[in-house]
Amino acid sequence: MSSDTKDRILEKALEMFSIYGYRGTNLRDLASSLELSKSALYRHFNSKDDIFNTLVARLEVYYAEHFGSETNLPPVPANTEELKALTFRMVRFTVHDEKIRMIRKFFSMEQFRNSRAAALSSKHFLETQERIFSALFKEMMRAGLLQENDPETLSLAYTAPITAMIHLCDREPGREAEAFAKIENHMDLFIRTYGTSAPGVCIPQNTYGGETRMKELDYITLRSRPQLEDAAAEWFRDKWNVPKEAYLECMDAYLNHETEYGWYLCLDGDRIVAGLGVIENDFHERKDLTPNICAVYTEEEYRCRGIAGQLLDMAVADLKSKGITPVYLLTDHTGFYERYGWEFLCMVRGDDEPELSRMYVHN
Repeated sequence: MSSDTKDRILEKALEMFSIYGYRGTNLRDLASSLELSKSALYRHFNSKDDIFNTLVARLEVYYAEHFGSETNLPPVPANTEELKALTFRMVRFTVHDEKIRMIRKFFSMEQFRNSRAAALSSKHFLETQERIFSALFKEMMRAGLLQENDPETLSLAYTAPITAMIHLCDREPGREAEAFAKIENHMDLFIRTYGTSAPGVCIPQNTYGGETRMKELDYITLRSRPQLEDAAAEWFRDKWNVPKEAYLECMDAYLNHETEYGWYLCLDGDRIVAGLGVIENDFHERKDLTPNICAVYTEEEYRCRGIAGQLLDMAVADLKSKGITPVYLLTDHTGFYERYGWEFLCMVRGDDEPELSRMYVHN
């Protein structure tokens, strides 16, 4: 019971520190919010400073276990796709874990008032990431996956824009899908710039007639460009050999606000180059696992650029903003969806399919 009370005090203190800052949090209010007397609180902690020090020590252990540290490095990526998957796992943990979000908010407020908070802020927002990726990049250079460069400088070039996008998510949570898309674009540019042509390295590019050029792609919902409905239904029909009318029926319901299960497209100019949709059930026996991402497809010459990942993140964020979570996805792929935060759930039989397929979930 004593341990439970101590944990409750620390949890509530973290919440109050993240809202009111260190000076604005007083022990009387902390005790009162937990229905404790101040003397009962003092049986567990000697002072507010004691609470703060214990909290930071626990969170450092928690952070090292889930994110990594210099003494607890994540596995060295075997190729650049694994680097992207590892990075996105770290980003999602950093952005979505409530404890880490609150301590980051606290450090952001206190770094200009408190030298100790400033030092901890620099450690967690800059130095830890730099050292982790510096160590990983050094090994990837030895394996021939990255060009020879100063690993510390390379680590800073890689992590600084990602950190900036994480802070954007903190300030404006509604822009998470945009921030994640920019992170993926940054990772792809980094790989094109510093990667090698060693086996297992995927260098994303757009090549026409021998000329490589990067173009800005547009990620949209069908609601934002309803005039594309017919073209989109035609495009999905060509990719999946499902009647156009079936797509039009789902798209009509979405455009008429009869459902929030949307359709998401990637455009290169006026051309649809990738897309996916959300439907009630993607033709399988588990009718309780709903809604489902469906019809995920990227044109062959646009693959290996993270486009499908950006569309998946966009769809999940859009649904979550409308209170729709979790989301499910049926596939025969292994290792692809995991890099975008999807977790394997179970094996499921598709309608009229002799073999079982893999069901994934995103919470």
